[in-house]
Amino acid sequence: MSSEGWSYVQQEGSNYFFEKGNEETIVTVQQWNHKYIIYQVKDNVINIAD
Repeated sequence: MSSEGWSYVQQEGSNYFFEKGNEETIVTVQQWNHKYIIYQVKDNVINIAD
C-alpha cells in the first residue's frame, strides 16, 4: 500500500484503514487456514497482488 502512496491510519480488528489524499480505503485480512491469508481491498481501489 505504501508503495502506491497510501498511508496507514489505524487498525480495528481485522480491518486496516488507509488514506491517500482525499480517498480512504479498508483492507480486510482473513486467515483462511495456517498457510493462506486473504486480503480484500474495499472497492478494489488498488491491486495488492503485485
